[in-house]
Amino acid sequence: MVQHILTQADSIRIITSYCDAIKSKQSVDMNDVQLLFMGVLGILTYCLKKAKELQNKGFQITPAKFVRIEWYSIASSMVLIFAALMLKKEAMTIDYASHFMGFCFFVIGYAGQNVLYAILGKVEKVTGLHIDDQDKNLDSVQEKEGTETK
Repeated sequence: MVQHILTQADSIRIITSYCDAIKSKQSVDMNDVQLLFMGVLGILTYCLKKAKELQNKGFQITPAKFVRIEWYSIASSMVLIFAALMLKKEAMTIDYASHFMGFCFFVIGYAGQNVLYAILGKVEKVTGLHIDDQDKNLDSVQEKEGTETK
């Protein structure tokens, strides 16, 4: 019985041939409208998941009510999708990025706002500045202005 041991050279040859096979295939070249659509599908998937979670917790939610509650998440995801569209050319310089561009836009639509809020949360911790405190200050200014005019 002959036992074949895979050497490092064999591994490199297999990986190189696999990469050459990927390079030779035509990459899926999605235009901006298709990428925007993939991002919107990601947002829609996020919204459906979130609405289902709220219904499972006993909340009666309509689509209009959900949009009023989650408009900031939807809007921030749309901003991230448009930013990604503007940065698409830079991303395309990365090897094999064109193969996964549609998937990336779906993920940006689905989870983009969560990543953005996580980053902003870290910034708040580092700087000590809290967005909620700013909102409270704005509310107190508006209350003072409202009482002065009466």
